[in-house]
Amino acid sequence: MKDDLRYSVSDCFSTFPFPNGFGSENDLETTGKTYYDFRAQLMIEANKGLTHTYNRFHDSYDSDPAIQRLRDLHADMDRAVL
Repeated sequence: MKDDLRYSVSDCFSTFPFPNGFGSENDLETTGKTYYDFRAQLMIEANKGLTHTYNRFHDSYDSDPAIQRLRDLHADMDRAVL
């Protein structure tokens, strides 16, 4: 066996200092799912991938209502995490 680094659940995830109640935050889960579902539908309708979608997301001149909705959902997700 080689001496390469490896990462496992017990090394990384299990020892991470998550805040109290991390697994029971329904608001965070709901907000993330709403964002994910909207973004997926947007990409399907435009027949474009993540790179194109996020290039539009970060383009301040793109005023498409769907892109603005994605920005709003992203801000909602940020607030839920905070």
